Amino acid sequence: MIFLFSLFGNLWVYRIFSFSFFLGVLVLVSAFWLTKNLKLFVLILPLLIFFQVSTTQRTPLSQIGNDDRRLIDLRLRAYPQKFLRIGHWLEERKESVVSNRVAQNFFEDLDPNLYFFANSPRPRVGIREFEKFPYILLPVFFLGVLKLVAKKSFWFWFFSFFIPLVTLSLIGNKNSLGSLLIFPFFVSAIYEGLLNIKINWLKIIVFVLVFIQIISYEIH
Repeated sequence: MIFLFSLFGNLWVYRIFSFSFFLGVLVLVSAFWLTKNLKLFVLILPLLIFFQVSTTQRTPLSQIGNDDRRLIDLRLRAYPQKFLRIGHWLEERKESVVSNRVAQNFFEDLDPNLYFFANSPRPRVGIREFEKFPYILLPVFFLGVLKLVAKKSFWFWFFSFFIPLVTLSLIGNKNSLGSLLIFPFFVSAIYEGLLNIKINWLKIIVFVLVFIQIISYEIH
């Protein structure tokens, strides 16, 4: 029952199902196998990566858009005149642009706001943000992460967190469905957190009210 709640007690999974029934089943199966059998999760991970890549609006890592140009010019003005040549080397070379873009993607996907607060207060341009998990589950998620650190192996973290995060850092996260690759990890962490707290009717009622609030925001 607790695991089913971890799977379905979020808006994210219903958004995925509304886009593709097959993809919805895929992320549910991925989350299930990550929690129950890591070897089977590893077998299905390439398929999940394929759908993440194919549904993501990708921007070349070395491409400099108008907003990027504005930020680069702003940073260049902070360099003393005698170091301006170094500034151009650090800020405008292809290697620097690529590393900055990868770092930006990396930290965006690490930000809990992206998953629990609709990326507030930094919504992305061109993407309709939504609360993937009810914000009331954020402490539960952090508790679950601590428990996973204590009990799970290196390979669990490598396949469920490191590979998805590296992939998302390279392809970006401009995806109306969100960072699908990280969904199984969040479900696993929330499930682990729920196993370590006492659940009563008051907490259930509060969760239901919060979930209704999130749905009402989504409708409007």
